[in-house]
Amino acid sequence: MKRLLFIIVGIPAMLSGCNKAELVDIVAMGWTEKTITVSERVTDGSAQLLTNTPYSARVCDGNDWLSIPAEGMMPSARKDIPFHCDANRNFKRTGKIVISAGTRVDTLCIRQSGALQDRISLSVATISAPQSGGTFYTAVECFRYPDALFLDVSAPNALQATYSDGILEITVAPSTSRDPKTYSVMIYYIDGWGERASATVTINQDARN
Repeated sequence: MKRLLFIIVGIPAMLSGCNKAELVDIVAMGWTEKTITVSERVTDGSAQLLTNTPYSARVCDGNDWLSIPAEGMMPSARKDIPFHCDANRNFKRTGKIVISAGTRVDTLCIRQSGALQDRISLSVATISAPQSGGTFYTAVECFRYPDALFLDVSAPNALQATYSDGILEITVAPSTSRDPKTYSVMIYYIDGWGERASATVTINQDARN
């Protein structure tokens, strides 16, 4: 009986010793939102965060229009970061505020609308191609990135597309299908919010007789 009692008492004691040895402080830190969107007007806002440790805060992108009252170390009791955005008379843009504690880092994106609209315009948006195919052209108007546009072709085996000096050239291969075919070519760039600003040409090709 004494030996059994020793085992029952001893196991909790050993487990208690292990728990103490393995006890580690858990650092929690992060924004409650990953993205905040504001208008193109002058904006004063506040971003919320969760933390149980002191942390550092700084603006890492958009410093010319996005600011916070103070950068550097903040106490763990500080659960919000006020921010200020200047008016945006240009295209939409994104700034970033980073908080960090040790190896933990979290980034908040402040997306601001712009007075100018991202857009691409085409002189021809729909092309009717015969079964024999052919080469077709459309003028492209883009104010923001006229020399840095990308193409997304829906059927590379049936279409070839190139863009240069404001002209989109599309070559359609002859069709061997008994059914009409519809293809598309998207021309685009990545805007200040990391999204596509685009326009699309639709190509309708006749079937083989």
